[in-house]
Amino acid sequence: MQNVSRLDRGELRLGSTAEVKQPGMSTAIWAVSELDPGRSFAWTSQSVGVTTVGGHVVEPASDGARLTLTVRQTGPLAGTIGLLFGRRIRRWIGLEAEGFRRAAEQT
Repeated sequence: MQNVSRLDRGELRLGSTAEVKQPGMSTAIWAVSELDPGRSFAWTSQSVGVTTVGGHVVEPASDGARLTLTVRQTGPLAGTIGLLFGRRIRRWIGLEAEGFRRAAEQT
């Protein structure tokens, strides 16, 4: 992610929003659609023809914690978006996971 800016204040809650800029993409607004504080959240972004849900789950593991990141796209253009941007989206997920790993190791 190039830039993430919260559009509201306070603790993360259902309905919290953020503006997200990805390289080579238009800025998108994401809203928290699921939340289990301290364990998981999902946020949703809508654009013409596709709804994208990004999931983030942290679970205890024997060596610390395990992070699972998911992306689910639905809507009439979801298949086309997957074909056009699937490789890029998978690369972004890998970069996001690496960023979380680095941040976790600094604490």
